[in-house]
Amino acid sequence: MAQMFYLRFVFADAYKHIRIAQKDLIELYVKKISEEAGRSKTLTDSFASLAINSGDARARLYLRLAYRELTFSRIEATMSDNYKPTLYSMRLHKYVRAMKHLKEAKRYAFLARIRLIMTENEKIKDKQFNFDEISSRIESFAS
Repeated sequence: MAQMFYLRFVFADAYKHIRIAQKDLIELYVKKISEEAGRSKTLTDSFASLAINSGDARARLYLRLAYRELTFSRIEATMSDNYKPTLYSMRLHKYVRAMKHLKEAKRYAFLARIRLIMTENEKIKDKQFNFDEISSRIESFAS
């Protein structure tokens, strides 16, 4: 609707619709970030004991990076929550960054877990996996 009003040069209505959409997006991001943060933390915590007890330095590094990204995500979300409520675009920007950090945290958690099920030959070669190999390895420890 906002684009239609904008193309008709009815800028006040276009602005109102943009603000309504931004407000709805903020509400959705708040919900989604809280859900994803819980999932990411649970996932990382479940892989933590395996990585710590394995003695694999690279797995511990990935685990540390996962926790770092979780912390960064929490910081970004907190910053966005504490902005002035009418600064919608700045808040959305921070929420998007928080979601990206959560995605990276999950990525590092899975890399730590995959590192633990690699054979010694694969670890020595520092093998790069393609998408199919990664998904098959995730399925192997998920079941």
